[in-house]
Amino acid sequence: MLQLLVEHSSMIDNSDGMLESCPLSVAMSQNWVPGVRYLLSKSVDLTQDDFVTKAVQQGQQEMLELLLEGGADVNETSPVFGFTPLHQACMSLVCPLNILELLIRHGADINKQCMSQNTALHYASQNMDLNKIKILFLNGANPHLKNKRGITPLEAGFGSGSNVHDFKAYLEIFAAFGTKMSKEMGDSIRSNDRDLYLSTEIPEIEELVKSFSSNVLPLLQLSRIAIRKMLDFTNGDHLTSLTGGTGFIGLNIQRKLLDNGWTPMVLTRRKKRFKDQGRVMDLADLNNQGLPDGLHGIINVAGLNLLNPFRRWNDQFIEDVTKSRVDLSYGLTSAITAMAEPPKVYISISGVAVYPTHDPSAKYTEEYTPPPFDWLSQFTKEWERANMLHEGYGVRTVCVRSGVVLGRDGGMIQQTYLPFFLGLGGPIGSGKQWFPWIHVEDLAGIFVHALTNENVSGILNGVAPEPVTNAGFAKAFGKALHRPAFIPLPSFVMQGVYGSTRSKMILQGQQVYPKRTLESGYQYLYPDIESACNQLAKKKK
Repeated sequence: MLQLLVEHSSMIDNSDGMLESCPLSVAMSQNWVPGVRYLLSKSVDLTQDDFVTKAVQQGQQEMLELLLEGGADVNETSPVFGFTPLHQACMSLVCPLNILELLIRHGADINKQCMSQNTALHYASQNMDLNKIKILFLNGANPHLKNKRGITPLEAGFGSGSNVHDFKAYLEIFAAFGTKMSKEMGDSIRSNDRDLYLSTEIPEIEELVKSFSSNVLPLLQLSRIAIRKMLDFTNGDHLTSLTGGTGFIGLNIQRKLLDNGWTPMVLTRRKKRFKDQGRVMDLADLNNQGLPDGLHGIINVAGLNLLNPFRRWNDQFIEDVTKSRVDLSYGLTSAITAMAEPPKVYISISGVAVYPTHDPSAKYTEEYTPPPFDWLSQFTKEWERANMLHEGYGVRTVCVRSGVVLGRDGGMIQQTYLPFFLGLGGPIGSGKQWFPWIHVEDLAGIFVHALTNENVSGILNGVAPEPVTNAGFAKAFGKALHRPAFIPLPSFVMQGVYGSTRSKMILQGQQVYPKRTLESGYQYLYPDIESACNQLAKKKK
């Protein structure tokens, strides 16, 4: 395979700046350690892509060690947000501690600030990851640095879900390592503020509170921490709950939320994967515990992938998909109606499969309300119905009908990148069918836009404003990769892999326009397929 990759590349170091178009990127995407080791031995140019960041995001410790020992820049920064690999490691709820320690051993800048002036300590604090916070402090993290909103790392953790004992441990860590701040600011705390927090019957915290500045006190609100319940939260105006947070779309929404000052709490069936149990709730506990009060919003993007090529289309798969999408949504909306303090907004995801595919000349906006016409449209309508909330509950509801989501780390691009890179890509079926698409950064952006703007409600089409056919996408992606893209994938192949019902999602398409999305004020980062494919295929500038 390595020989094939090299043969399809003009040289080991591509100088045209293409993202993931060099053999090293492809070898990393396949987690192929021998291939990476071989390419590093050939002095591959490690500046042509953000290799270290990708190894961190994918949890590839052995790959990361090879890159760093081979001379990769441990402090490489992303051009859009200025994130370093250390920032990414501290943002992630599942990144192992040994990856964090590996970055530090190789010279990671502990106190480097991203474009929003957050440090790694800010992100570890937002996650209330006590182990990462300790490691950062032991290696010189500065607790006094403020981000653009004037928030210190200590204050960044006050929106995190935690029981009171974990919160006390959080304060103790800062008290132990933040002695300079204690001496400078401790005298400014007013006695009446201390009396307020003593009323919570946790007097042992008072001395810890004294260690920090007076502007911390309004944020603490210890009476809102889980004294009665394990899942009460502080700072609800910036706390949002997210189902499906471990998937391709959910992870991108998490990043967008964090960068915009929100604190996501993940509802998942895989709670054991998370080291920070305070920021995670097991979906199985919904019936017993209900949802915590104090949430600003709830975002629901949970659901099994309908286009999983490793699952056959049978009754069991249909049942699993229904449970993960429809049944879960009914359970979530039921839990919302039982809340003493419901969220201000509930945002769910749906699909463009509600729109017919029989008329290629038709352009569908959010106002079009077609009756179900096949199994997929019927399923999608039921999914949307499960996410409806009666106006009487006072919760603003938004439903985002998503098109095909394009992103480097999941979905269609992850599955088709290698064939296109090898010059074996092309249109699917006739290629004439419409291809309603959206870049994952824009889809995540629409969710955050809906969360923060009170004027947004109802249906939003989560597609790009400039439509394209499947052949148009193949041409644009091939051009961005500097590869030919004319080898079609026959319809019978897709039908053989996915079956007749699911293959319609690929072989048929509809022209969908985001009329209400644009009218709501959302501005697309990637409005056309050329800009999206260039971002997917080229090195970030």
